[in-house]
Amino acid sequence: MKLKNALNVWGGGQLLAFSGLEGKTDYNDGLVLRTSMDSFGIDIKLPGAGRIKFKGKASDMILAGDFFNFNNGKVKGAFIDAHHLLIEGDCDIEIKDDTKLQSKSMAVFKPPINRRVKTRHTCNEVAMPIKIIQHENIAGVQTGKKILIGTKQFFNPALIGKDIESLIEARGKWINGIAVPKGVSGSSRRTLQKAFSQMKTQVYSPEGKIKHYWTTPDRWPHRQMWLWDSVFHAVGLRHIDIGLARDAISALFDTQKKDGMIAHMMNPYASSDITQPPIIALGIKLVNETSSSPKWIKELYPKLKKYIEWDLKNRDSDGAGLCEWFIEGNVNCRCGESGLDNSPRFDCAQKLDATDFNAYLGLECEIMSEFAKIAGHRKDVGLWKERHGRICRLINERLWSEKKGFYFDYNLKEKQQSDVYAVSGFLPLICGAPSKQQVQKLVAHMKNPRTFGTPLRLPSIARCNEEYYSKDMWRGPVWVATNWLIILGLKRYGYIAEAKALAGETMKEIEDKYMKYGTFFEFFDDRRKVDPPKLLRKGRNAPEINPTHQVLFDYGWTATLYADLAFKGVLGSQ
Repeated sequence: MKLKNALNVWGGGQLLAFSGLEGKTDYNDGLVLRTSMDSFGIDIKLPGAGRIKFKGKASDMILAGDFFNFNNGKVKGAFIDAHHLLIEGDCDIEIKDDTKLQSKSMAVFKPPINRRVKTRHTCNEVAMPIKIIQHENIAGVQTGKKILIGTKQFFNPALIGKDIESLIEARGKWINGIAVPKGVSGSSRRTLQKAFSQMKTQVYSPEGKIKHYWTTPDRWPHRQMWLWDSVFHAVGLRHIDIGLARDAISALFDTQKKDGMIAHMMNPYASSDITQPPIIALGIKLVNETSSSPKWIKELYPKLKKYIEWDLKNRDSDGAGLCEWFIEGNVNCRCGESGLDNSPRFDCAQKLDATDFNAYLGLECEIMSEFAKIAGHRKDVGLWKERHGRICRLINERLWSEKKGFYFDYNLKEKQQSDVYAVSGFLPLICGAPSKQQVQKLVAHMKNPRTFGTPLRLPSIARCNEEYYSKDMWRGPVWVATNWLIILGLKRYGYIAEAKALAGETMKEIEDKYMKYGTFFEFFDDRRKVDPPKLLRKGRNAPEINPTHQVLFDYGWTATLYADLAFKGVLGSQ
C-alpha cells in the first residue's frame, strides 16, 4: 500500500461501497456503509440497517471508499464484491430490526454455533467454530477475529477465507495509480486523494437499461444517476480516466426518452418525469478537449440535438424565445428541475424566464455549432449560431437590469423582473451574453459586501436579500458547482485574477472542512459562521427524521470539481 499521510481523517458520514471499477455492482441490493456520526464505527445503510462497532478511537488509519485499516492494522476491512465486506480485528456487529427502522434500539445477533464452512485458505472443508448473523436483509459469519458481513440474498459464507491484505492491496491500486499534479502538497494533496477515493466509489457498473459505467452524487441516500451531476463528475474524471469520463456522460443517453427528453434522475430500471440543467454539450466539450474523440461526438450529436430541442420546445410556454423551469407544488422544492430546488427565486410558484436555464441553453447552442462541424452536419452550423445569438439577445433584453447591474428572472404572469438577487444572475457569463460593461458590473457585485462579497463567495442569495436568506441549501449557502461555472465565465471574459481568486477561496473551504470532518460537503455557509453539519436542508436540520434534512456528506461534484480545479493548477492552501 503506497498511500502515506492520506485518507487519514476520521469523521462521520464517509461512505463506503464496492466500486463498479472493481466489478459488478448491484443498484437494488448492494451493500452500502457510512462511518458512524456519534462513535468509532461504521453504519450499515443498505440493504438493511446495522452497525459495526470498533473499540477505542480511530488512529494510524487509512479510510478509503472501499477499504480501511485502523489503529496501525489492528482492525482492517475491505469489500470483496458488491455484497460482501470482510473485516479482521476486534469489533461488534449490531443489526437493527428492519421493521422498526425509527427505533434506536438494536439487537446483537451472535449465537455461537459449530459449523463446517469452506475457506479459501485450503481446498478442503475444515471444521471451525463460527458465529452466525441472520436477519431479514443482512447476513454474516464470524470466526476468531474475522467477520464477513453481506447482503443476505447473495451471501456466501465461504468468502470469509479471503485474504484481507490481498483485498486491501487490490482495492488501493486505482488510487495509487493516479499521479497527483506537480505543486499539489500538504492539505491540498490529502484533500485531492480523498477526492480520488470518493470518485471511485461513486461509480456503478452497467446495469439494466444503463449500458455504460455511470455515477451517482452519493451511494446513500441519493443512490441514483442525476443529469447535471453526471456532467460535473465527468469534468473531474477526465483528468484521471478518460474512458470513464465519457461513460459518465454517455450513460445519460442510455435513459433518453423517444421524444429526446432526459430525466433529472434515473436508475437502471426507472426515471423521473422532469429534466435538469442542460450542460451536457459543455461536459462533452471539456472531456473532448482533454482527449479528442470525433467519433464520440458524431455518435452523440443527434441524441444531444434531440435533447436540447426538447428543452426549447417544451419549456418556452409563451413562445417568446426564453425558457422556464417546471415549477412543483412542494414548498421545500419548488423547482427540482433547476437543480436549485428551494431557491427563493421560486417562492412565487410561477413560471419564470430563468437566467440560468437560458444561459445554459445559450452555451449549449454555441457548442453545438462546433459539434455540427465535427459530426458532418454543416447545415446545422448556422442554425445553432442563430439560436445562440437570439438567446443571448433575449437574455439582455428581458433579464438584465441596468439600474441594478445584474440579471434577474422574469415573471411571466406579473410581467416584471424578480427582486431576488440569486447566484444564477452571474451565469449569463458562461454563454457570452453580457457586454464588457455588463461584465464589469457583475464583477463589482462579486466584490460588494452588500450583495455577493460575503466572507465565503458566492452566496446563492445576495446579502441585500435578507428577507429571503437562511442557512438552507439555495437560500444563502455556497455551492461548488455554481462557483465553478462562474469561474468558467470569468475566464471567458479574461478576468483571470478574479477567476483564480474565487477558485482559491472555494478550494480552501473544501480543504479546511475536509481536514476537520473527513468528508466533502454538499454546500457551505457563506458567512463562515456555521459548519456544514449544522446547516439546514429543505427547512430543517433533522437527520434522525430523514437524511435529506441535513447537508449531504461525501457529495459527488464537490469532489470532482475540486479535482478539476486542482488539475488545472488553481490551488488553494498548500
